[in-house]
Amino acid sequence: MKKRVFKKHLESAEKYFIAKNYEKALFEYSLARHENPDSKDVKIGILLCDLAYEMENEAHSLFDYYMIAKKESAENAAELLEKIILSIDGALSATAELLTTPLKDRLDYENAISYDDFLKIVEKRGDFKRAFEDIMFSTRVVISEKKDFISFLESLVANGFNEMAMNYLESASAIFPSNKKIRDLFDKLNRKETVEAKTPKKI
Repeated sequence: MKKRVFKKHLESAEKYFIAKNYEKALFEYSLARHENPDSKDVKIGILLCDLAYEMENEAHSLFDYYMIAKKESAENAAELLEKIILSIDGALSATAELLTTPLKDRLDYENAISYDDFLKIVEKRGDFKRAFEDIMFSTRVVISEKKDFISFLESLVANGFNEMAMNYLESASAIFPSNKKIRDLFDKLNRKETVEAKTPKKI
């Protein structure tokens, strides 16, 4: 019975991954791991879901490779794939560190605050737009985590700082070309610009 439940969750996780629904895939993988904590399939699946948030195309290519390797009963396929995924993840982390270290170094002698401190200002002001307008010309917000950077970009777009958001996005897309959230923000901004260009301006 336990083996059957594990197989059901694993198959569901793989279907969700193929459909690019990574949240549900991770949920099903976690249920499968509960049934079989030592499963290599589950471990690889979770790693691929995490990778897909940053490098979707690469994650799906590795998934396809793993499915083929499993069918052909290739030896050490899981171990090899794990090493590949971890090496890619390590390269991304190293790139992020290279980008953020100079920013961290400038904290000592420039007017700068961390993203966490900026969020405290947002909470105090009651809204992102007011908080950002208060500090945008006098204070630098230093962001060292990629998830915080994407959150910051989403807030810029949502609050009408389109030109600034586009400048950030152009840099971010060069570093993380396969990131779905960054591509979505690009599309959203482009749609906004198209609509604004077609809308007659009031005189």
